[in-house]
Amino acid sequence: MKVLLAAVLFILISSHVANSQSLNERYRLQLSGEPSFGARLEDALFKQPEPEATVGKKLGYTAGAVVLFAAYDYVGFNLAKHDENWLEVYRVSQVVLQGALAWVLNREAGWSSAAAFGAIWWTFGCDLLYYAFAELLDPGEPWQGAGAFSESVLADRVTWAYWTPLGIARGYDREEPIEGSALLTQAAIGLVAGVTLTVAF
Repeated sequence: MKVLLAAVLFILISSHVANSQSLNERYRLQLSGEPSFGARLEDALFKQPEPEATVGKKLGYTAGAVVLFAAYDYVGFNLAKHDENWLEVYRVSQVVLQGALAWVLNREAGWSSAAAFGAIWWTFGCDLLYYAFAELLDPGEPWQGAGAFSESVLADRVTWAYWTPLGIARGYDREEPIEGSALLTQAAIGLVAGVTLTVAF
């Protein structure tokens, strides 16, 4: 939690410093016709892609983001899972990565790719890909490997999907396991929704 608070404080201070240009500097920029720091930053962060991204590019960017996020989840979680402090740092870095990926998707392939990535993640799709990495790589202890999918998802032991639509519908209960078949159905719906968003918009 301390790391998260430090990150928020850093962002707030950085934002204040960026906005604290002197009045004379702002007038000088306006008179010279140069765009201000704020205008350049706004263009860099929020400018929509031009020309319109093709469906193939949007699908490729979305798939790449899903695979990258799941790979980071697999490596990061397995490295940090035995130490609460490192686990906290990992969780914060995971949120930062997720935001960065959504930003890149929006900038390079449009909002629909960013929304598709969010839909796939939120419906447990990235977690299923985590298990695919575990099954395929099987690096040995202490990492999760072959059999992790059967022991967790197929055995109806997943309690950590409380943040998915199914988990929220069940009261955000962190103790109650969600059936593997329900998670697989939810992930399939999320994948279809993500692809539909990417293709249609």
